[in-house]
Amino acid sequence: MVHLMTEKRQGKMPIYVPIHPELTMSIKACPSPGLAIIAKDDGTNYTKESLGNLFREAVEAAGIPVTRKGLKEKGSSAHGLRKASATIAAESGASEAELNAMFGWSGHQMAQLYTRKADRKKHFVLDHGIAADDRADLRSHRITIDRQLRAVQATGYSQSN
Repeated sequence: MVHLMTEKRQGKMPIYVPIHPELTMSIKACPSPGLAIIAKDDGTNYTKESLGNLFREAVEAAGIPVTRKGLKEKGSSAHGLRKASATIAAESGASEAELNAMFGWSGHQMAQLYTRKADRKKHFVLDHGIAADDRADLRSHRITIDRQLRAVQATGYSQSN
């Protein structure tokens, strides 16, 4: 479990994120002069804007379409990973309170958006007797995100770029 402070309009908000054991081992293996997991060459942290730019550059280098302001076509973005994470957490059974803790949301609106969508999908699958093999097709967004991440990794981008 990782505890972070994230910036919101109302100020800083604590978030608590469960971490996969393999990611924990990778993080511990990385040299880090402070609390930044992904740091610039000089050891300082990225701002949220510069980290978003780094992500966009890595996605473009991998040949994956990126989302651009003012264009109708949707592509990949750092925020898209956040949305995908919220979707996966909700579909895996995370409660509204757990989603609020993981994503720094206050109130219930954002968490409800994801839990209701996950509930609708679950009920559709159950109501229509969709076989387990076919359920994978309903998770195509996860497959797409996984492919995008592998493509970014294949470009050789690392935390020191």
